Amino acid sequence: MNDITAAKEMPIERGATYVFDLGYYDYGWWAMLDQAGCRTVTRLKANTPFEIVEHQSVAPDRRS
Repeated sequence: MNDITAAKEMPIERGATYVFDLGYYDYGWWAMLDQAGCRTVTRLKANTPFEIVEHQSVAPDRRS
């Protein structure tokens, strides 16, 4: 079974943070997570199209 198939069967927890790897690539599912107020953290595939829409500075005391 593909990872994304099993993940889609689990209930979405509003406001949760989801961390997953490349096996969970599904923009439609990510949109549902976003609509539920969730955050997502993932590693992008090399051919993922994206556009930087805003740069934000990090306060010096917040850098690791």
